[in-house]
Amino acid sequence: MTLAAFQDRFLDALRCDEAALPVAWSEREERGFAIYRNAYRTRLVEVLENAFPRTRRLVGEDAFTTAAIHHLIEEPPSSWTIDDAGRGFDVTLAALFSADPDVAECAWIEWAMGQALVAAEGTPLDAAGFAQATARFADEDWHAMRLSFVPGFAVRTVTREWSALWPMLGEGGDLAAARSAPTVEPAMGAVVCREDRTPAFLTVGQLELAALTQMTDGATYGAMCEALVHVAGEEAAIAGAGGLLARWLKEGWIAAVS
Repeated sequence: MTLAAFQDRFLDALRCDEAALPVAWSEREERGFAIYRNAYRTRLVEVLENAFPRTRRLVGEDAFTTAAIHHLIEEPPSSWTIDDAGRGFDVTLAALFSADPDVAECAWIEWAMGQALVAAEGTPLDAAGFAQATARFADEDWHAMRLSFVPGFAVRTVTREWSALWPMLGEGGDLAAARSAPTVEPAMGAVVCREDRTPAFLTVGQLELAALTQMTDGATYGAMCEALVHVAGEEAAIAGAGGLLARWLKEGWIAAVS
């Protein structure tokens, strides 16, 4: 057996109890591997526990551990860093807890905040820089304008008021109240960013959610305005688009225009 083949078999056995071990291994070697495999899996579950403490409190320890093991089997780590073991965990939770969307939402916020913490440094575009960048824009240039957002910025739709729920899921919070919190109608948006060097999040309304979703997906400013018309009507869309752009500049979310 080549070294590469042996390594592949070793990894398969780490991830699956039914995978065949090398036939030449003694009983002592098999027992040692079982100890190593248990330590490997325990460490990965601990990584997820540390990355998603509020999600763990929300669903309970046993349910979280079961979900973590399922995720690690279905999406085994392949990155150079163990910290990436939680990538896509919110997607796994969305499937496992399909009747409770708040579980995946909580995990997404925790993961996005962790990514914002380690994101590359970026200098946001301020109002003066934006004015300079767009000084020669004709009407068609405004319509075709695209925005780049600062590193670590992320947005998604949520069905709970997470600004209120977040402290409830912290140590000493009202866990029962968090679990029974009603959904919000219409759905809101959760925005994750970094304030100075600290990751943070806030919730935004339906109009801003639609605008940010469009722009972070690479839509033009004109396409975003057209999308807002469908959400709020022409008058509100025209008035809202400019105000939102000014707010994003003030918040330091925009990195560049093109």
